[in-house]
Order: sequence, then structure tokens, then C-alpha cells
Amino acid sequence: MNKNLKELIDYSQEGIISKVILKEDDKNVTLFSMAKDTSISDHTTTRKAIVYIIEGEEIGRAHV
Repeated sequence: MNKNLKELIDYSQEGIISKVILKEDDKNVTLFSMAKDTSISDHTTTRKAIVYIIEGEEIGRAHV
């Protein structure tokens, strides 16, 4: 994949939009777009996770 991540963002007016941009046996990369004042509920995964903020800002703390 040779694209700018900003070009792949579908902006959400409400809630969350998720888009899988890479899926392989050992990893998945998912792009999330969240409307202002939207939050993600706590969840767990068996895989390592990385949070990378492209635009906007984190409110609170991501535990990864």
C-alpha cells in the first residue's frame, strides 16, 4: 500500500467509521474516524495494539 493515510479517511458526522486498510495473517491495520465528542468503549485484544492520531487530539489515555 502506497497511499497517504489522510486520503483514506472518511469523516464521520456521528459515531465511528472503521476501515480495514491492511489484513494479513499476523496483523491488521484499521483506520478509525471518530466524530467530535465520540469515545471508544473499553475492549481487549490478544494482539499488540498501536494508536496513532493523524488529526485531532486524544482526550484521556489509551492503554495499549
